[in-house]
Amino acid sequence: MMIIQNEKLVTVRTGGSSFTKYKPLFSVDERFLLCLCAESIKVFSVETGECCQVLSGHKGNVTSIAHHPKIKLQVLSCSTDQTVRRWDYEDGVLLHTYNIGMPLFKILSSKYFENRVFIVCENGSDGNELRMIDLTKTNEDQHQSSLIQVELPQSNIDRLVSFGERVLMIGNKRKLTFLEVDSKKQVHHQTKSGSSKICCVATHPSEDQCVTGHQDGVIHFWTGLKSQAQVTFNRQHWHSQSVMALEWTPNGIDVFSGGHEGVLVNWKQYGRFFLPRVDPIQHLAISGSNTLRATVHTDNSIKLICGENVKQVIEGFTATSESLCCGMEMDPVTSSLVTNGKLGHLLFYDPQKDFQLMNFDVVNRNYPSSSDPKHKLSRVEITQLSFLKSVDKVIFMATLEFDVEKKRDQKLKFWNFDQTTQQWSLNTVITSPHTEQDVTSLRFHPSEPLCISTSIDGFAKVWTYHDIHGWSSMGAISHKMYACNDSDFSQDGSLIALAFEQAVCVRDASTFDHHTSQLFTHKQPVMMLKFGYNKCNRYLVTCTSQFYHSWDMVNGTMQWTMDLSQPPTYLIADPTSQDMTLFTAGNSGRLTTHALAFMIRNSRRV
Repeated sequence: MMIIQNEKLVTVRTGGSSFTKYKPLFSVDERFLLCLCAESIKVFSVETGECCQVLSGHKGNVTSIAHHPKIKLQVLSCSTDQTVRRWDYEDGVLLHTYNIGMPLFKILSSKYFENRVFIVCENGSDGNELRMIDLTKTNEDQHQSSLIQVELPQSNIDRLVSFGERVLMIGNKRKLTFLEVDSKKQVHHQTKSGSSKICCVATHPSEDQCVTGHQDGVIHFWTGLKSQAQVTFNRQHWHSQSVMALEWTPNGIDVFSGGHEGVLVNWKQYGRFFLPRVDPIQHLAISGSNTLRATVHTDNSIKLICGENVKQVIEGFTATSESLCCGMEMDPVTSSLVTNGKLGHLLFYDPQKDFQLMNFDVVNRNYPSSSDPKHKLSRVEITQLSFLKSVDKVIFMATLEFDVEKKRDQKLKFWNFDQTTQQWSLNTVITSPHTEQDVTSLRFHPSEPLCISTSIDGFAKVWTYHDIHGWSSMGAISHKMYACNDSDFSQDGSLIALAFEQAVCVRDASTFDHHTSQLFTHKQPVMMLKFGYNKCNRYLVTCTSQFYHSWDMVNGTMQWTMDLSQPPTYLIADPTSQDMTLFTAGNSGRLTTHALAFMIRNSRRV
């Protein structure tokens, strides 16, 4: 392999970005839903849920999108790259770029202003500003009009700034600002003493009215906003926590709200109606004819609702855990990436197409939500995962679920893939395989129906498969009752390596006989280990908190040792080469990860 010194790494493909951070937009003809996804805009079909177009061109995160006020088949987007871009979203064509010179956080349009749109931009130390763009001007110096002087919030712009036909409403802590764009008239309103902060604002599509959602779950319906003397509001309270999303129907008759409770609330003049069990809602969008509603969820999914029925579900990379505790594995059936998805689910994801294949329910239980969003309930999660495609072409999957916090509900499950139905079916459930102690690894033999699970309880347990009885324990391996931190099979399946704290025990994987085992001693506990592939399959790499080593299994000696500046977090071997990559934690206090690629044979860095 040729090594190029000081070569800058270039990102070739990025996937899995959230498309639910900002509010989406229905196309005028209601055939498409446009979602902001990092530096691009994804155009999804309402009918099929498929991604039809990806609008690429922004160099920073896209923060807002709006209809062209005059041309139905065009939209405008703004971004932190300091530009507004005009698109033909059906053909995926960028039509024009307006360079503003400041990061942009919101774009607003109205049919009343045919050739103008309004933007919220950041002007350094002066905070956020409201400006206007004349869409008929093509000269870059003429794009920006005079500044509209109005006080804007410093964060959460997407929820706190809302545009009606001619009126802009701005929520800022406990203050509500009414701005008549034509006359520049401003009226400031203060919520009553004791009221909580405003979380979101929705302006009536044609009248001088608005609704505000507050941190304590209260909703205020405001009227008479043109005058402080005439303003009134009607206080309603159903949500138990912060109101995260508010939206008027296009005819201005009803209001929809959503929040952490996962209930879509429809506020009518004669009462309120509920659509429960739609998952926590953070944004809402309603189509022009009021026939479709899009509920945007924290798990990177969007539900399209028609009446009381979910018509379509659009899902991205729905990994909801803060850490992917089961790691990442390759599915031998679909060649997709598999990791933690929704709570209790496995996410099957195609990174090449940036497409989620499915969320597979492993735990099969309901998860209650906490009344306090800052306090997370203890939950059963999938902590270990492994796949096997045997020499007989039988495909197995093993999962380990566990409530790590409360040390309970531990289950080891073995699954078979049914070639006829093309579905995973549960074969065997083993309750408390490691006496409710943390399981550190779960590994299949490369070609045979044999599995190893290791735990801090001091045991490495061997599981074998029988056509009639399913999976059962064949025995257990221990070493001085030390905690077993990791395990790995060699490429040909002849050896099994087990990390018992400072001692690494390598045994014959066909007999597990301790009389033929090799022992490699370290000065510190071994955190992870991995066999090499191909010409390096004779080598075993081990990692402690400060060093990583390479051991030769043929002569039983150490090949080399290298220092680590930070503790290792993940070790992976490339099955197509003789290289490995070691991931380490970043410097203290930084949410970063360092990747170190090296040759197994001589430690030379790739």
